[in-house]
Amino acid sequence: MAADERKVKLGELSPTSLSNNKYAYERHIKDELGGMDIQLINFEVLEKFANGLAEKNLTGSSIKRFMSFVSKVLKQAFKHDIIQRVPPLPAIKAKSGVRGWFSNQEYQHLLVVINKAVAEKLTVRHVVVEPDLLYLVEFMVESMLRPSDIKTLKHSNIEVVDGHRQYLRISTSDSKTVNSPVISTTQGVHVYMRLLTHQQQHGFGQANDYLFYPKFQNRQHANDVMRRLFAEILNQSGLKKSLQGEPRTLYSLRHSSIMFAILKGEKNLLTIARNARTSPDMIDRFYGRHLTAEMAEIASKSHY
Repeated sequence: MAADERKVKLGELSPTSLSNNKYAYERHIKDELGGMDIQLINFEVLEKFANGLAEKNLTGSSIKRFMSFVSKVLKQAFKHDIIQRVPPLPAIKAKSGVRGWFSNQEYQHLLVVINKAVAEKLTVRHVVVEPDLLYLVEFMVESMLRPSDIKTLKHSNIEVVDGHRQYLRISTSDSKTVNSPVISTTQGVHVYMRLLTHQQQHGFGQANDYLFYPKFQNRQHANDVMRRLFAEILNQSGLKKSLQGEPRTLYSLRHSSIMFAILKGEKNLLTIARNARTSPDMIDRFYGRHLTAEMAEIASKSHY
């Protein structure tokens, strides 16, 4: 951890990566491996640990990420002559497939259910569903941002730009990939202005305030709150899984944003990929190749 903190200070590692490693250790690794003599950790122990993670219904990619951190610790021990060899890691298959997303009809239904939950003051784990959740959902669909970007976003990261069309220029402090500004749709400006007005009415909305759920200074807790509230809305709306059986999460809003942009067809994959801070290959692999001519014909109206 100390080595990673030094890398963050030198700009060699993103703060998000460090935060993710700390979370993985405290939440999934410490209880299982933290109390063991490191010299006793072999392939059999690691395989049992990986199987335990799988039983918690974690994705293959998450398990690979956690195991990668364990490997870093073992390599550090080897460098300091604490262990004589680094045991091999069990093979973890990170399944890649169609990204779960919402059709326009499903998305509109989702918004209706959120508005209903706000009106009825639906409560999840002592947290009442407020308009913040509606703005969060709309903002993600209008911006292509990842949930990890949303979590730490502040008003100082947002700039309203008046060009040939109005849009938001969104700059994040760090990103999972390349950290370039993200451009929202024109509708994204309207969503942001509604959010800003709502927050100012509740004593927030200053440059250094967080964009979503600013009353929670612990941003991991804020992230957990957003995730739990959205999961309950998915249950209430019957949209927990797609017709193909793919589970949906907050990340599905980013996927929907990308799919709406593709379906409208006004931007090529390179432009969409750059704004989504990913690669054209990833866009084509996870989104483009699953489109059909019929889907393009029935595509919903998008704001891109």
